[in-house]
Amino acid sequence: MIHINLLPGAAKRKIRQELIKLLSAAFTIFGFTVAGLAVIISLVYSQKLSTASQIRKLDEQIAGEEGKIAAYQEVINETSLLRDKLVVINDILSKYNHWANFLSMLAEATPAEGIKFITISASDTLTMNISGIADSAEKLAALLQSFELAHREVLYEIQPQDTVAKITKLNTVTADQLYYFNNVANEKDLLALRTIIIPKIYFDAVDLTSVNLENDAVSDKEVEKNVIFSLSIAFREDMLR
Repeated sequence: MIHINLLPGAAKRKIRQELIKLLSAAFTIFGFTVAGLAVIISLVYSQKLSTASQIRKLDEQIAGEEGKIAAYQEVINETSLLRDKLVVINDILSKYNHWANFLSMLAEATPAEGIKFITISASDTLTMNISGIADSAEKLAALLQSFELAHREVLYEIQPQDTVAKITKLNTVTADQLYYFNNVANEKDLLALRTIIIPKIYFDAVDLTSVNLENDAVSDKEVEKNVIFSLSIAFREDMLR
C-alpha cells in the first residue's frame, strides 16, 4: 500500500499543536470541574456536620428546657395545692370569725341575770338554736325583747334631700325602728334632727320554739317558776363581717 502525504510538514505541525491545545484545555476544564465538585462536596459535608451539630445543640437545649418546664410544673402544682389549702383555711377562719362575732353579739344582747343557756348549736344557714332556763316568764320575755332590739348604732347626718323611705332603703332598717331608737313619733320629727341613730339590727328573726315550766319540787306558795325554753335565731350576715 502506498501512503501519499498530501499535507505539507508545516500544516501537520499546526494541526498537532491545535490538538495539544484542545486536549490541554479539556484537561484544564476537567480539572476545574473535579476541583469544583470537590469543593461543593466539601461544603455540603461541612454544612451537614454543622447542621447536625446545631440539631444536637437544639436537642440539648430542648431537653434542658423540658427539665425546667417539669420543675416549673412541679412548682405550679405545689402552688395550686397551697392555694387550695389556703382557700380551705380562709373558709374555716371565715366561719370561725362568723361564729365568734355571733357569740359576741349573743353575749352582748343577753341580760346579765336570770338567764342560763344550756346548749347552743349552729347550722350552715346562718341560724343558731339555743336551749336554756329562765328564772321566770318575765326574764324570758326580757330576753326576747333584748334579742329583737339588739343592735349596733351608726350615726347619720341628715341631708336636705333625705326622706325616711330613702334612709330605710339604704340602711336596711324599718321606719318604726328609726322612730324608736331616735325617740321621735313621725318622719317630720326625725328629719328635723341634725344627726340620727341608724340601728344595725343583729338578728333577722328570733323565734321561741318551745316553753315549759320546770317540774322541780317547789313550794305551793311560790309564784315564779323556772322556764325551760328553746330559741331559733337567724342573724344578719352583714353584721358578721
